[in-house]
Amino acid sequence: MYKKQKGFIQHQIFSKKKLGVGFTLIEIVITLAILGLLAAVSLPFTIDFYRRYFVTFETRTLVSILRRAENLAMSNNFENKFGVSIQPEHIVIFKGIDFNNRDLIYDETYERNESININGLNEIVFSPVSGKPIQSGSFTLSEGQASRTIDVNSEGALNW
Repeated sequence: MYKKQKGFIQHQIFSKKKLGVGFTLIEIVITLAILGLLAAVSLPFTIDFYRRYFVTFETRTLVSILRRAENLAMSNNFENKFGVSIQPEHIVIFKGIDFNNRDLIYDETYERNESININGLNEIVFSPVSGKPIQSGSFTLSEGQASRTIDVNSEGALNW
């Protein structure tokens, strides 16, 4: 800590000699530029991954809801048809011949991600006991470039 110079002791704090500890401004600027470049390059991939994740999550949710309605119909609960209706803010499992003529007491409502577009069928009804859909078709879920399709065939099989 102390240096002896020509007959007196000098403390290192007051020394004009550079200690060489720390980073220079140019080193910090270069580091920040590299980090900014990495963030700019990875951002499109991150956004695309985020969209694909939400589309996949919503697809799996819709498949589960469709299977639940199909199982309710196959178990012959109340000897009636069960279906699924896609609403702007919800997905509804209903009991009845269609969504407009349903028994409201038996509705099961599930939240849906409003940023995901669901095209194709907006309602599907399953027959009692057999679980076959009255109408086959598909649901296409999309957001940006990410999209998934769920096909429901005439036997009630779900392909996605």
